[in-house]
Formats: sequence, structure tokens, C-alpha cells
Amino acid sequence: CDLVQGYYFSKPVPPEEFEAFIKKEMARRAEEAAAGIANFPAEFFKALFTSLDNNAVLRVKNGRGEYEPLSCTREFAEMMECTQGEFLAAEKNSPLCTVYEEDREDAAYLLRHGKTKEGINHLIIRKCTMKGNIIWVDLHYAFFSNGGKDYAYCNYYDVTELKKE
Repeated sequence: CDLVQGYYFSKPVPPEEFEAFIKKEMARRAEEAAAGIANFPAEFFKALFTSLDNNAVLRVKNGRGEYEPLSCTREFAEMMECTQGEFLAAEKNSPLCTVYEEDREDAAYLLRHGKTKEGINHLIIRKCTMKGNIIWVDLHYAFFSNGGKDYAYCNYYDVTELKKE
């Protein structure tokens, strides 16, 4: 080479050895990242979630295998035309009751499988607000486990105006 000499990662190696090296390095970095997150106290994550200014709901899988709401942001409650407590109470015993009836099967499938039937992690559905209004939302999910429990972090983007166009 006329421009650069030396090896940044290693001497030239066969493709199989290079692939093994990359997999090992990715696993090491993932462990380091997980260890860093694990050192944060649970109160940190609760404070982080409740301070977010977005339309989000944190759900936990209950004994029936359904994801019931554990917490929701103030902005989400405002979008749903209710208080945070009213939303949590409404969906506590009937998760997805605020999803428009014709869209519940798709929303339930996403929660059960972690993706839609098309293989993606978001879905455009209708929600029924507590005042009976119908709004369209683009719903994005992130699934994770912690302390032996399964959670779903859900972001809702109001796309009602876009659907009118």
C-alpha cells in the first residue's frame, strides 16, 4: 500500500476468522452496554419515563399474557382526553379497550408477537378517546425484559390530520 501501513484491527485473516472476531467484539460491546444500564437504579428509569414529553405508555405483561398499562405520560393522557389515572384505570382490566374495535386484532397481534403480520414494529390504528372521539395514531413498540417481567414501551404519534388529507 502506498498510503497506509499497518493493521487497524488485526493482520489479514480468512473470512471465517474475521466473522468470528466481529461477532465476539459485538457481544463484548453489548455486555458492556448492558452492564452500564444495569447500574442505574430503578428510580432513574421511572423518573426518566415520567419526565418524557411525548405520547407514551409503558405496559407490563400480566398473568393472562396481556400487556396492561403501567404508566402513561401526561401528553398521552391529554391526547386521549383524560387524566393519566383515568386511562390507566380504563385499560387495567381490559387492555386495548381504547383501541378502535376493528383495529384491536392487529394491535393484539403486535403485542403478542412483537411485530405486525407484515413483520414491522409499528402500526397505524384508531384510538377512542375517553370523550368518544376517534383519532388515528402511528403506534411504535419496543419490547424488553427486566427483573423477570416483560415490558412494552409504546409511542403514539397522532396522525389524524394526515389521515384527513
